[in-house]
Amino acid sequence: GWLRGGGGGGALNPSVTEGWGCNAREALENKKQGYKVGFLAGWCGVVRWNGESMLVLIRNRARTFLMLGFPVFFDLLQRLRCVILRERLGLSLKRQPGVSESGLLYLDRLPIQHLDIELTNICNANCIFCGYQYQQRPHAVMENDLFENAVRQFRDMGGKRLTISPLVGENLVDRDCLRKLEFSGKMQFDSVTFFTNGILLERTDIRRLLQSGVTTICISTSGFDKEEYERLFRNRAYDKMIRGVGELLNLNRELGNPVNISILVRSDMAVGVSLRRHDFLELIKPYLCSVKTEAGTRSVSINHIMYYDSWGKMIKRQDLPPGMRIGRSYRDKRVPCHGSLNLKLLHDGKVEVCGCRFSTNGPADDLYVGDLNSQSLEEIWSSGRVKEFRRRFVSNDINFICSDCYYYYPVDLFYRDICMQIRG
Repeated sequence: GWLRGGGGGGALNPSVTEGWGCNAREALENKKQGYKVGFLAGWCGVVRWNGESMLVLIRNRARTFLMLGFPVFFDLLQRLRCVILRERLGLSLKRQPGVSESGLLYLDRLPIQHLDIELTNICNANCIFCGYQYQQRPHAVMENDLFENAVRQFRDMGGKRLTISPLVGENLVDRDCLRKLEFSGKMQFDSVTFFTNGILLERTDIRRLLQSGVTTICISTSGFDKEEYERLFRNRAYDKMIRGVGELLNLNRELGNPVNISILVRSDMAVGVSLRRHDFLELIKPYLCSVKTEAGTRSVSINHIMYYDSWGKMIKRQDLPPGMRIGRSYRDKRVPCHGSLNLKLLHDGKVEVCGCRFSTNGPADDLYVGDLNSQSLEEIWSSGRVKEFRRRFVSNDINFICSDCYYYYPVDLFYRDICMQIRG
């Protein structure tokens, strides 16, 4: 179970480790609230606690126990898991490297799976592992009308998963960020995920943020050390950031954990080093949990980023400290990436497929498929540009950015429920 990983991005993207489950004290509280299960049946995963198998809870507790009690071994285990996942993916691509024409036509008929919106390309940090330092686009913030128009169209197309994440930048720089989140919350999406580096949380209305309708908040930070933060994020706002994150975690618990919070640790130190630091033990560890709420399971988790992307060869190995590694990209990518079922809306209205990266080393319009200022989202999604993007994978004529992207993952393995029969 530890090597397999659970659902979501942690299981599919080997650069990210899993979130950690509830501890023993919370398990006892859950039992007091009415969870009743037979020991043998629970171990077999036959009886479920409010819809969650006992095996899942046992696995979560085992992860938590290993992470906090044996961090060095846990770090080794996670690296082993990454190797296993990458090898399994490589074998899968070798066994069935291509996609049939009927498979491509099937992908063309699928609805958009995910919309990612960039509120701004302005950032208050300058991380050594990020492409922000090479950005050449003019700095700006997305207009409210453009945002609301995009979200409405996405909902009308049947969209269910929305992410508010800059290509590069910091969402909370946008003064209307909370207003936009509240508008998204009214659209009744299955999930609304929000990314931030946490620097501006201290001056943000955190209660309003938690009650905006967002379902998950992802916080990108270092390994809970001021010197490391200043070295990797090249910013002196560590104290502000850690206070803001602490306020967020505390209020989230007071409100009954309405929002999943995932702390994405980007560090050049081993997992065990970060987990022994004072700020983690005092400000983060007490809030790690996995609890049942009216809206479903909610958790506060730590995710250690183990490998990094080169941003189209803009970030080189020598640019990173020894403890940070650039992930190996697959050469054979003849199955379209899962990003080919997603769209990225930039702050100026331009739309890209996937849109997780850019590079000044290749054509600027590699991922460009349309402009929401002059086209509808439906027109862009159904356009020949999107279809051609997928076909370039099959013909082994991938654009420059995707050819070197570490986060490539075959669409049929990522969206197993809808894309399992596309390979020829």
